[in-house]
Amino acid sequence: MTGAPTRILLVAPTVELTDRARALGVETFVVTTKRRAGLEHIGHARMTLVVDDLSDDQVLPVVAAAHRLTPFSACVSLTEYGLEPAAAIAAALGIRGVDVDAVRRTRDKALMREALARAGVSEVAAQECVSADEAHRFAQRHGYPVIVKPVDGVGSAMVRRVDGPDDMARAFPDADAAPAPRFLVEQYLTGPEYSVECFTVDGAHTVLAVTEKHLIGGAEQAAYVELGHTVPAPLAEPDRAAIVALTVEALTVLGVDGGPSHTEVKLTPSGPRIIETHTRVGGDYIPDLVQRVTGVDLYEQTVRWAAGLPVSLTATPDGGAAIRFFTPTPGVLTSVHGASLISNLPGVVRHELTVRSGDTVPPVLRSLDRSGYVLAVGEDGRAAMALCKRAVGLVRFESDPAVVARRPLNA
Repeated sequence: MTGAPTRILLVAPTVELTDRARALGVETFVVTTKRRAGLEHIGHARMTLVVDDLSDDQVLPVVAAAHRLTPFSACVSLTEYGLEPAAAIAAALGIRGVDVDAVRRTRDKALMREALARAGVSEVAAQECVSADEAHRFAQRHGYPVIVKPVDGVGSAMVRRVDGPDDMARAFPDADAAPAPRFLVEQYLTGPEYSVECFTVDGAHTVLAVTEKHLIGGAEQAAYVELGHTVPAPLAEPDRAAIVALTVEALTVLGVDGGPSHTEVKLTPSGPRIIETHTRVGGDYIPDLVQRVTGVDLYEQTVRWAAGLPVSLTATPDGGAAIRFFTPTPGVLTSVHGASLISNLPGVVRHELTVRSGDTVPPVLRSLDRSGYVLAVGEDGRAAMALCKRAVGLVRFESDPAVVARRPLNA
């Protein structure tokens, strides 16, 4: 590829990725599905390749033909469903991309647990199960409660804490489906949760931030969905160092060799344990929080890494940033008050409310069930989160709880 033009192929890209590529003058091609082909930001690409789905048999022949005409230098994606196709394309064409086996280990939570266990890193009792009976037998060996989640799930959908055998069947709603869905059952880990935002170049991992995660969940609700995030996490230095060291070790074991990563960690009484990791940036505007605090734009650095341009990962820490989500009581909203007051709060840099009177608010069982957010900055992470909570508290929701949108657990 020496001397070839810098062209990168983006798989199902986000607007942030296409915007940064355009700003850097990097020539981009896009491969996407018919459902997403009309998204406006895709129009900035030199060419868009449209397929029915992102399976290998659909994608590889199309991109191979395009590559012969206009060779690509790299193939990347930052969307969950685009990660594995992008890695497979890069491997097939012999161009820059994240190692395909590493992506598969991180996309498949059972494979991730197996790889870490073989290396003796962050060992957590876990087993892939296809039925409630099989999961109950695992729980009898390791004790309740346990966590049940789809092997390839995203957005916290269908992640459940199961406290006893009577609740197990509800975590396997499609037990009679063909083929049977794949679930991972894990021992329940106690302690606060964090995520580690990292960027890797040639196998060298640079940790840019540790994020504190605020979760909906507990005894009153078995679903685990993020309620907010704080950067930097308010951690004692020994705890931060332990979380960082474990994350770097896990990324190395899993074979992550390039690009951004987002790793979720529980700080248990026995030390940190990996929950899962992803070869992409975090969701929920975490890259925005990281950039506001460190000055590093993860989207820009991803394009630079893909295009073979110099990557700058030098952080210049400045204050804190946080995000908090709205989670009104489930029901039909009869009125919403106070949203206009949020803009008057110094430090609030972005906010959005996605519901209004007449809308039906579902129970929060996945990330998409939240009803908007407030993003704020402060002198440190705690101050930023305090401002977010104050802003969220200004909005008053009135609803009729008699009518609740009860989405099935497998929706």
